[in-house]
Amino acid sequence: MSEAFLNTKKGKRDSNEINIPGYSNERKDRENKKGGGWIVYFDNDIKYERMTLLQNENIETVWFKIFPKHKESFLLCFVYRPPNSQTSWYTYFENEVVKGLSINDNILLMGDFNIDVLKPLPSKWSTYITTYGLHQMVVDPTRVTSTSVTLIDHIYSTNPTSLINVIVPSYAPGDHYPVSCTVNKFAKLIKDKPDSHFEIKYRNFKTFNDEMFLQDLSNQPFDIIQEINDPNEAMDMWYYLLVNVLDKHAPVVTTCCY
Repeated sequence: MSEAFLNTKKGKRDSNEINIPGYSNERKDRENKKGGGWIVYFDNDIKYERMTLLQNENIETVWFKIFPKHKESFLLCFVYRPPNSQTSWYTYFENEVVKGLSINDNILLMGDFNIDVLKPLPSKWSTYITTYGLHQMVVDPTRVTSTSVTLIDHIYSTNPTSLINVIVPSYAPGDHYPVSCTVNKFAKLIKDKPDSHFEIKYRNFKTFNDEMFLQDLSNQPFDIIQEINDPNEAMDMWYYLLVNVLDKHAPVVTTCCY
């Protein structure tokens, strides 16, 4: 959970308020300013190692080495990039990933990057993910407000064939939808099969027209949502009406990567 807002005064290490039976937790708090911070929960059956040697104290990341049963280990990093981050953030994070790749070339990155992949990516970030073979796996919007639809919570993998069930449930206690995935214990590293390929899905904005999109969106019968009493059903209907228009103007396409 990102932006945990915990510190040594609020949420002590042994506090029952944050402990969950059957799980251990690891934290990285903001000590000198408000907000931010990570708390990560692990099932007690999961073997892991905290990789503090990879963490730079100037950015909010937390690294782990995961040891699945009957499967090769991999690195897992949780990332929070504040929206007002300076360009130095890219350099700090790049150094972390380079160090990580020197330890294990199977890396999984997850978190709130505050980079909207529904729009053209910043050139620095685009070059970065291409250089280090990072594949962004989330295709659905992760933050929806009355004025914007963005995909800023990402999942990156250097071994995308190892991930299945990448989903974005359309509900949230805050203003972001959660993102989740399952690591396929039967998958092998891409390097073991150099001639293999995999498919990725993404929204194609090549012919996207703002005015036509907004016009079609305004014609959707959002008023019917007011007649639905169940909030979950109302949210599902709202999401359906939105995606119906989004699919028309920015369809999901599939491409093969080798």
